[in-house]
Amino acid sequence: MEFEFNREKSSFIKVLKGKCEKNALKCSVEDNKIMIETFANSEGKLEDTIPAVFKGTIEAKENKTLIKGRFTNGFYLTTLVAVAAILIIARLSWSIYQKQLDNIIMCAIATAILVIVCVVVNIKGKKSKERIITLLKQLQ
Repeated sequence: MEFEFNREKSSFIKVLKGKCEKNALKCSVEDNKIMIETFANSEGKLEDTIPAVFKGTIEAKENKTLIKGRFTNGFYLTTLVAVAAILIIARLSWSIYQKQLDNIIMCAIATAILVIVCVVVNIKGKKSKERIITLLKQLQ
């Protein structure tokens, strides 16, 4: 995703951080990298159940600021899905090698559950992503 703003980089970063605080978002800028994410509010609850993180680069071009980036679901959620997929594949390959039909069926069920979890995360995460996109579009 790409966003272009009609402000200088330094003033844009100040405005962005202020708007993020008002909208219960966390913004961090280091060198040319930017990260905007949802976080727990003062009551310790997430406004949205699925965290969304926008990671990208920020560039300054002739009184304009350009942000390019993409959305992720956070390190822990991505790692959880990757580890679960690896374990399912390992168990499935061992079960096929041993010709254990019950374990093959169990792996198919676990795979279906993992796919359902991924779909639910993507559907529920749209609200969090929309909050960040709306914020960036308001600043344009």
